[in-house]
Amino acid sequence: MTKVPRRYWSKMQSAIIKTADSETGNRNIMQTISDVNSASGNPAGGPLQFTKTTFDAFAFPGHHNFRSSFDQVLAFLNNSDYLNATGNTSIWGHAKYDWLHSGPIGHKRFENGGIINTNQLIEVAEKNKPEMVLPLTNKSRANQLITQANQIVNGNNSNQIASNNSESSEKLDKVIALLAALVSGQGNVQAVIAKSDVINAVKSDNKTTSQYSQMMGY
Repeated sequence: MTKVPRRYWSKMQSAIIKTADSETGNRNIMQTISDVNSASGNPAGGPLQFTKTTFDAFAFPGHHNFRSSFDQVLAFLNNSDYLNATGNTSIWGHAKYDWLHSGPIGHKRFENGGIINTNQLIEVAEKNKPEMVLPLTNKSRANQLITQANQIVNGNNSNQIASNNSESSEKLDKVIALLAALVSGQGNVQAVIAKSDVINAVKSDNKTTSQYSQMMGY
């Protein structure tokens, strides 16, 4: 797991605390003013003053207690734009540190994909929308899943893709067998392959022969 610099955590912690101080004096309370949210029956609450619907949208798996300060912090961090969610602003003519857009405006982290390179617990297939996880350190499996994903997303015929890959592999095997037989001096070698399959091998062989001839003086 990559170690995150202490200064990064200090900045993030400071942002959360300053937002809580600004919103509620860092108290776990329901909102004390009347606005469009309270009028619609969706008042804000908790130290960070999430509305219930916004909290539910960003709640971390297993932490859906709207009145829990800890769960609210997790919801804050589960916003893809959490680094830019708060800052110095002006509300009703008063300069303060608070939410910059009256709340989070990003998406739930990883709901729209992304690279994950640290060990962690995450939620997948949010709202039952199918997702695919690629093991980036396993090339063969990753390519297999990419082919499948391409079929699902773009409607491409993965069977045709797989067939093309199989044909390419078969041609490559023939090239390897042919060259191996020629190098070892075995008699007549018969193979039916396209010219394009061996052109690079011939170029490489000619270059090597030329370099060897120059070294030998002829």
